[in-house]
Amino acid sequence: MAKKKQTELIPTAQDVQLLLRIRNSQFTKSTELCDIALRAGIAKSKPPFYARMEKLIKGGLIDVVEEHAGKYSIHAITKLGLQRLEEQQHHLASLTSHASAPPKREEIPHALKLNEIRDRLESDWGAQQWITALEIGAANLDGDGDVFAKDYDAAFWLPRTEWKKPPIRISLEYERTMKAAGRYSEIAASLERERSVSFVLYACDSKRMIMPIAEQMRTGRAVFTTAHALLTYGVTSPVFFWEGQNIRLAHITDILAGIP
Repeated sequence: MAKKKQTELIPTAQDVQLLLRIRNSQFTKSTELCDIALRAGIAKSKPPFYARMEKLIKGGLIDVVEEHAGKYSIHAITKLGLQRLEEQQHHLASLTSHASAPPKREEIPHALKLNEIRDRLESDWGAQQWITALEIGAANLDGDGDVFAKDYDAAFWLPRTEWKKPPIRISLEYERTMKAAGRYSEIAASLERERSVSFVLYACDSKRMIMPIAEQMRTGRAVFTTAHALLTYGVTSPVFFWEGQNIRLAHITDILAGIP
């Protein structure tokens, strides 16, 4: 008897939503994806969500990169998953199915922290139209529409209804480790040419990183805090920023209220 040919998995619209989130974030926890699926109506409860994920894994569209038993799994998209997205016109110039290498595993902590920050800003700040580093990189490669001064970790819009002002666009950089000497002064020069965002929010991994980075950059286009503060205090997070020749301490709300 001839073997039954395995049917190729064609993702549904709900599958595509999950695949896009995994692709754009590069690495994502299963628990985060479950919360997203429940909020978006992709699944009504956890069992159907995990059944959907198992289908995508068995179909070869996503990989289990790490398994933390009893807690969560970490997922990344596969070349086949990228191909299926491209077949449905979800192209991304910065990561294609012809890419020579998948995302690097050493980037997992960076990606997961950005996911945490995104969830906090979207749920508590009302951040909208979030785009990731891959999407920003693609925009800069394409040169169409928004072009950014550099490939930030993320960019998003924040409403300012409290001050009866229009929404403001901010870019985000999560600094897990310090860059090489001289690099921050180069970044500061590029920020002076930035027209796509109002300012850059630097979320440093520790307090000790803030002053050395700020001193090198010396630009009013950046504000500095820690990732811990963002996750703990939200819009009341204390931030440092340059005003003239002095560095000041304020709160993010002060920055949001002060920009026209």
